[in-house]
Amino acid sequence: MAAASLTQGDDADLAHIIQLQLEEVEQAIRAAAGKGKQPAGSQTDQQLSLDLFLRELQDTQNFAADCRMARSMQRAVLDDGDALAQSQSEERAAEDQKASVSLGNGEIEPSRAASSPESLAEDDEFLQKLACIYITGIDHGKNDDGKYADDETETETETDHQPESSAWAIRRRQKRRRRQQCEACTEPKHFAELAAAPCGHKYCRQCLTHLFHDAMIDESLFPPRCCKQPIPLEKNRLFLDAVVVQQFRNKALEFSTPRRTYCYNPGCATFIPPANHKNDVAACDGCGCHTCITCKKASHRGDCPDDEQLGQTLQLARERGWQRCQNCWGMVELNTGCNHMT
Repeated sequence: MAAASLTQGDDADLAHIIQLQLEEVEQAIRAAAGKGKQPAGSQTDQQLSLDLFLRELQDTQNFAADCRMARSMQRAVLDDGDALAQSQSEERAAEDQKASVSLGNGEIEPSRAASSPESLAEDDEFLQKLACIYITGIDHGKNDDGKYADDETETETETDHQPESSAWAIRRRQKRRRRQQCEACTEPKHFAELAAAPCGHKYCRQCLTHLFHDAMIDESLFPPRCCKQPIPLEKNRLFLDAVVVQQFRNKALEFSTPRRTYCYNPGCATFIPPANHKNDVAACDGCGCHTCITCKKASHRGDCPDDEQLGQTLQLARERGWQRCQNCWGMVELNTGCNHMT
């Protein structure tokens, strides 16, 4: 779905249509789940097609929400931009004056709580990326000179001639090249198609996806890094497919879990998150099998023979004459009364 087709007037209608379709598909999935006698963990063609349609609807819903957010942020910047620029200019002028007085008195320059020029520039660039992706679109055309029309731009605002710190002035007056180079493939890309790592290097969508895929396959590469600095998911989710984002979040949970449990079924072997553990048994959502979290084999009745701590406790119970409750299997020590339990 093109960004241009999601106009502001269509937002409410589109959200309503998607919500109705989601409800219909979810109802159809529930109805299909109660039919048929296929093996546990397998799906019919109808169920597979419904699941695929559900994911497409969810992706469309997320995309529409991102478009609304981008337009809202752009409107806020346009409506309040002049006031914010004036306020920031006055604040910088006041801080520069205080710093000059402090230095003139031989004092150490006070720290500044205001946003740095770098962070403000990053926020501005992020807003421009949102606008290009979700509102105006990205122009890859060339002009009559054979150069890209948006290759290089430099903007001036009404605050250009007002007092400002030298650091801000240097940062603001640097030209921003609209086409920049991907650090991995070295291909020139529109700046809105490049994700920024904390170190400042840029990656295109394809190369960033490869970085995240490699990190999910090789745990030694997790999390994905550039210049030894982790690349955060949330700040770059804009450049990753929704499926990749969900897979990465699942892997983050898996790699951060101690003593992980995987489905004992060789045809599945899926990681089972702690939320699916109950009474030392892990239930797999993928195939429906149940795995013992102690021996990592199929779940079984009674005590797990591989539970060393339980074995030591039972040995101590035998030595001291303890009995086990036949209901909860907890240890019971007789202090007073007769030798039976009710």
